[in-house]
Amino acid sequence: MLRKGGLTVQLQRIPDMPELHQMLSQALEKRGKVASATWRVPNKSVQFVLEVMCPLKGGDPHWNMYYEYSARREQVFNYSSCDVLLVYNLVVSSCNDILGATQATQKIQSTTGNNKLNASMPKPRTEMPAQTNHDLQPAVTASSLMKATELTRRDYSNSGNTSSVAATSLVPPSGDIAHMPVPKLLQTIATAGATGKLDARNTEQTIVVFFKNGLPVDATAPDTVGDDALIELISWRQGQFNFEPRVLRHSHTVHHSVDKLVAQSKQYSDQLRQLEDSGMHPLSTFAPVAEMDEMDFIHKLSRGTPTDMGTLGRFFRSLSGKQNLDELCRTMGHSRIMTVHIVHHLVKNGAVRLHNGNQPAAVQAEPPPLMVQPRQLDGAAIQAVMMSLRRLDTGMFLYPAFLYFLEQEFFRTYRSRSALSVIVFEVRFVPVGGTGKPQMLPGPAALDAVLRISQLKRHQDLLAHYDTYDYALLLPNTKAAGAQTFANRVIKVLTASPLAGGIDASQLTISLGCASIPEDCTDLTVLLGAADLAMQQSRQLKQPLVMFRDIKHRSTLNGGTITL
Repeated sequence: MLRKGGLTVQLQRIPDMPELHQMLSQALEKRGKVASATWRVPNKSVQFVLEVMCPLKGGDPHWNMYYEYSARREQVFNYSSCDVLLVYNLVVSSCNDILGATQATQKIQSTTGNNKLNASMPKPRTEMPAQTNHDLQPAVTASSLMKATELTRRDYSNSGNTSSVAATSLVPPSGDIAHMPVPKLLQTIATAGATGKLDARNTEQTIVVFFKNGLPVDATAPDTVGDDALIELISWRQGQFNFEPRVLRHSHTVHHSVDKLVAQSKQYSDQLRQLEDSGMHPLSTFAPVAEMDEMDFIHKLSRGTPTDMGTLGRFFRSLSGKQNLDELCRTMGHSRIMTVHIVHHLVKNGAVRLHNGNQPAAVQAEPPPLMVQPRQLDGAAIQAVMMSLRRLDTGMFLYPAFLYFLEQEFFRTYRSRSALSVIVFEVRFVPVGGTGKPQMLPGPAALDAVLRISQLKRHQDLLAHYDTYDYALLLPNTKAAGAQTFANRVIKVLTASPLAGGIDASQLTISLGCASIPEDCTDLTVLLGAADLAMQQSRQLKQPLVMFRDIKHRSTLNGGTITL
């Protein structure tokens, strides 16, 4: 087991499920710090390092795995998930891949005597290697998961340029601005020539930027658009971002180059910091130092003015000593960036002074805030309950657990008058050269499929076993159109590359049926019956996906059972 002291431990073998739970608990207790575990293979030639870090401001834990071989260190995977079982399966399969490649390299060295092979470690193979360690169970390969992750970033409906898709994969899909500053992120997007949408958030606002071939073309912030919105984003030092590739809005509001915007953002940040060093805080107000006639005003403030003198004069005359920076933005109609430029110019030249004592009486008389003491959550207990509801070999929820969560979601949907969709599906394969009935997927291929779908679904979506051999997806707050889009993405990600074990798309038979509340029905039992019927039609018609709404006009409800 893991030692209780510290966040770094040395293990004798691959970490098991309880040890991964303990690592996650340590990371949750000390957000922003990395909990890591290291272990070596029996012959000591390869060392593995597994790290987990929970972001300070929430979100899924980030898992990173590396291996060290012949004085080199290479990353195996970077995976964000709170699902310890999926992480465990990924660790096991990755170790199998690398150990198999290591043994192959050592065998070649022993037979050929070519010492140059020691210079580099073979990359993990797409095929499952032979069993190399009795502690390691076969599972999906790391390389196949990386391919599936890359495929989720593509726009399948309009994807024809494989080189641009490969370049887009260089851009991280999400991250923390504290770890990847915005200028570096913009440079990465430009280098990749990526097209897509960047969604950035901090504690105060959200800024959305659209890129075309690596260049920003449209930016929107709560109080401004275009260049000023991008300048505001570049000045951020904290926040999170998400990048969705191959999404473009056909509007053009950004006109300056990134280099020029970065320079303007630096000027904006410097001026804002100087004002803060002068004592400005969110409630500070601004008042003229003295009355000035027009000639004195022009003589004193015309040099280096951030705007024309007419605008600067109107701004100066509007100052009453009762408006803070945000209120001046609203009343004067300027962006926050321009307002900071003007205020900084007026303060710097001695025309305006800061007031920090004119706070409203209600604010001054307000009692000190009550201190909330965060209550620690027992992450191990939560994980233990979740593990009891799932199958260890696949990581999916059991069928009774699916029914329980479905009923709870149905009640929430009823109260909030929102939408709910269910997808039931089966995945079978025909062995190479076989002509018989399609068979169940073997274990490694099934786990590969689970990991690919898990990369696609949202955190609130639920993947579970359905009946004996089928599967189900619960999609809260999702209408039929959204469920259809997601179902098509599931089909594409399962068929885009061979599943673990070399099962090609030509060998697969996939049948998905989808039904939704309230578009198709309003009763929970009818919802499941409608999804079942749609999956049967998918199988009979040999169509990968059938929506119940497409066959609804040919269906009847008889005694609680939907029949054709």
